[in-house]
Amino acid sequence: MLRETERRKENGESVRAIARDFEVDESSLRARLKRGFEVQCLGRFKRIFSAEQEQQLAEHCVEMDQRFYGLTRKMFRKMAYEFAEANHIKHKFNIQTRLAGHDWTQSFLKKT
Repeated sequence: MLRETERRKENGESVRAIARDFEVDESSLRARLKRGFEVQCLGRFKRIFSAEQEQQLAEHCVEMDQRFYGLTRKMFRKMAYEFAEANHIKHKFNIQTRLAGHDWTQSFLKKT
């Protein structure tokens, strides 16, 4: 829906017509177009890494695998912690063990 809406908007179609075609409220569509379609934060937990940073982590894991240096989960958790520290990203990873959490790792693997 996002790409289609943006494409139609660029072609000069009105937001009202687009909203009518998608059967959504016009004011809601205008707000989404103004704010953007990416979900900022749902629930009480905030994202640690942006989508771009998560993509970088995923690409790095794939590169390591292609070089026949697969990562264990523990190695990946350590790498994620070090990535956050190196980029001065606020996180709630375990400072004593210097590892990302199990839950964060599990959700990251589900997303990628």
